[in-house]
Amino acid sequence: MNKDSITKKLFEDKEVFTSFINGVIYQGRKILFSHHLKEINLSTISDSFKERIRDIVQVYQTGDEIFALYHIESQSVVDFSMVFRMMEYQAELYLKKFKENHRHREKLPPIIGVVFYTGKEEWKQYRSLYKCVQLSREIEP
Repeated sequence: MNKDSITKKLFEDKEVFTSFINGVIYQGRKILFSHHLKEINLSTISDSFKERIRDIVQVYQTGDEIFALYHIESQSVVDFSMVFRMMEYQAELYLKKFKENHRHREKLPPIIGVVFYTGKEEWKQYRSLYKCVQLSREIEP
């Protein structure tokens, strides 16, 4: 069993998942509660998403209202394309949600993605899409 599989197994535990998200995204505040999480079946999204499945995606929902979708991607090696992979995953999830409710014209829930890196060497690749784009001084602000 490799590191990514072990990490995936760890984050399948909803208590661990909510503790991690509350710590990383919400600076330790108890915003999420595990009983409101529902795992998304990633095999229904698209073939390209299925091919690289090592992710955990949970929907945080109270009643009928979706608060957000949370995506944790486990990564044990430095990967230059990680920012682009996360963007692709988010685009697939947004398209799925859009297709589910496009007739209602409801706003889509935010998708919050986190890469959980377990490798030994320091991550020196891009950490955000914004950092990958070269902006001229005129459009930077």
